[in-house]
Amino acid sequence: MTSSLCQFGGSFHLLSGRSAVRLVGEKADFFECSYDGVAIRLELDTSRIRALNESLEEIRKRGEKMATELGTGDTELTASKMSRMLSK
Repeated sequence: MTSSLCQFGGSFHLLSGRSAVRLVGEKADFFECSYDGVAIRLELDTSRIRALNESLEEIRKRGEKMATELGTGDTELTASKMSRMLSK
């Protein structure tokens, strides 16, 4: 949910070892880097985000839909407890 929220109004960067990803809107850029450890950068422009509750609810519903599509008969995937709590 964090990376999705950042994509609605800002950007999300994740670096780990020799790999990195930058998410801005619907665009994902993957690139090589040299970083000892893991770094996460969250950039949020609150003026570009709709009402927070609406955004969280939309992201949660999208995640639940994806989890249902990816789940198997043996596994039930759902949004994390914290994600569900945030959307309320």
